[in-house]
Amino acid sequence: MIARYDLESKVITAQLPIEESLYRGSTSLYATDYNYYDLAVDENGLWLIYAYKTHMSEPADPNLLIIAKLESNYLDIEKSWNITVTRENYRNGFIAQGIVYLLENSSTKSTKISFAYDLYADTPIEIELPLHSEFKNIRMLSYDFATRDILAWDGVNIISYPILAQ
Repeated sequence: MIARYDLESKVITAQLPIEESLYRGSTSLYATDYNYYDLAVDENGLWLIYAYKTHMSEPADPNLLIIAKLESNYLDIEKSWNITVTRENYRNGFIAQGIVYLLENSSTKSTKISFAYDLYADTPIEIELPLHSEFKNIRMLSYDFATRDILAWDGVNIISYPILAQ
């Protein structure tokens, strides 16, 4: 379940149950432990990245990733995409300008973003964007649409990767 929590009133203001999503001991979203959902925000709004099982008694399809565009106040799903990609080859993901990006192994100093999919054009994009972190072990990636930077967190440090326009 995804919930919207108002920090001021300390009340859950919206909920989105996702019945068939992976959670609690199921196969994780990526090749990481305990990561079942990724929430992302870009210029287009709020997004949810997740995986699911068609039947809870069967294993999840390792080649299916679900992206849902959410209405931010009520958490209604506006549109969703089923993307074919081997989730287990990636460690994290984020969305920027309507494009989902996936990061390969993040436990080394050098890694790369090697998967991108344009959600609005409904087409894959060839990409190989190297990322280097002296701190290793990137645990979370995000896109800051105000500064247009990719932000990475290793559990202690926040690393900012400016995006250079071409």
